[in-house]
Amino acid sequence: MKLKTKNYYLAIILLFVSNIFMVTLLFLNSLMADAAISGKMKLFIIAVIAEMISMLVVSLLNYLTKYQQNKYKYQYAISLRNRFFNNVIKKESISKDDTEKAAIARMTNDVEYIIENDVNQNFIKINALMGVIFPLLGSAIVHFSFILVFPISALIAFAIVGKSSSKIENLSAQRSESYSKFINIITELFNGFQTFKMYNAYKMIETKLGQSQEEMENTRYKLGNKISYFESLIMVGMVVSQLFYAVNAAILVFYRQITPGSIVGLMGMAQSFFGNMNGFVQTSLYIKSVKPIIEKMMSINESEEQRKLEKISDKISVDKLSFSFGDKVIFNDFSCDFEIGKKYLIRGKSGAGKSTLLKLLSKQIDNYTGNIYYDGVELKNLSDDTIKSQIAYIAQDVFIMSDTIRNNITLGDDVDEDRLNYSMSLSNLKELEGRNEIIDDKTISGGQKQRIAIARALYYGKTILLIDEAIKGLDEESAGIVENNLLGLKNVTIIMISHNEIKDKNAYDGIVNV
Repeated sequence: MKLKTKNYYLAIILLFVSNIFMVTLLFLNSLMADAAISGKMKLFIIAVIAEMISMLVVSLLNYLTKYQQNKYKYQYAISLRNRFFNNVIKKESISKDDTEKAAIARMTNDVEYIIENDVNQNFIKINALMGVIFPLLGSAIVHFSFILVFPISALIAFAIVGKSSSKIENLSAQRSESYSKFINIITELFNGFQTFKMYNAYKMIETKLGQSQEEMENTRYKLGNKISYFESLIMVGMVVSQLFYAVNAAILVFYRQITPGSIVGLMGMAQSFFGNMNGFVQTSLYIKSVKPIIEKMMSINESEEQRKLEKISDKISVDKLSFSFGDKVIFNDFSCDFEIGKKYLIRGKSGAGKSTLLKLLSKQIDNYTGNIYYDGVELKNLSDDTIKSQIAYIAQDVFIMSDTIRNNITLGDDVDEDRLNYSMSLSNLKELEGRNEIIDDKTISGGQKQRIAIARALYYGKTILLIDEAIKGLDEESAGIVENNLLGLKNVTIIMISHNEIKDKNAYDGIVNV
């Protein structure tokens, strides 16, 4: 993704003008030297004044250029994160191997790396390119022979860049993956830190932290070393080319083809040309290292054409479903049917796969064999819009943000008071009537979290509710009210897991044992 804004083009124009003034300064240096050698004091003073003015202009241009570049980096970073986040929402850029933690690593570490090694280096590369072209033209104005010397170094540099590209891109991709892995591991370790602390068991933390750190730093070390190696090769090429340049300038002075004062300007142009050629190639190496990271962030997974169902109205069929976690078989040729609009209870021993079944039905897990059909359409081919608009999975671990009760239910949607009242009533949230009261994960009970999750689903008009322990943590009275309200919903399909003893199993249209 290459975002081009007004600030980007202004920065390029300012770089262009600045480089013209830089070459002008070098010509003024030559003029000052010739004036000093020939004893022309008046011409020398004029050249000095002109150079001072030019230097002030260059300083101002440099400030304005940096201002526009910083503005552009600000816009680019926000746009990059927004584009990646939008792809995540659409399930276009997260691969099956990615996790939420890896996504966080991409929006933090990877974006910073891209800004530093793509956006910054891109401006440096453009400036270096101008710093190559203008001194080349300036030297050619002094004498045409210099236009033959410069391309030698350019050919050497580009040959090295071409040879290094694939190696640097591969190492950069490994670096990005190691950073994502490191974020995953430290997040997992700190989430469980209190458990490790309780048992004074820090060895695993030290081992995992040490291994992940070593892998991450090792990939950065390899990438840095490889770039340094190619930079050294380029430097050797520049030194050899600069030697040819100096010899050519000396020969021209000996044969009186150029004035002695021209040597001053030519040496400045040579320094600018070779320094910027080296910079141009180095930035090219860094930009190459960014390419696989941008491709990873912006890639869109190819998928089969998906079908959208305006309304799921017949049944959900699970046909010969098989699924395993590693070596543990969860389902083996499991089959069952759920009729739309009816209420079902899922029962089974702990670890039998009850929660897994709901995750499979909600497409959170899709690496199963067999089939899951919604109105005859295989779930894998069912559009995400269909799932998001009609199906709600209510997990045991409910997401609660530090915000008002109202916003925790509506998730920031423009509030429909009637819908909010309806959803809170059916969820028996009467004790949380202070809708503008700030709550968080620690200030409410587990039962209240579950009921807020149910209220969300009802507020958004979901017609298929996949509920994992809806009445867990509730007192007997509240549990009965919530259960009765859910079972009394018309035209809403309920598939619910419960470890609690259900007093009236006949209230359900079916019980599925797993």
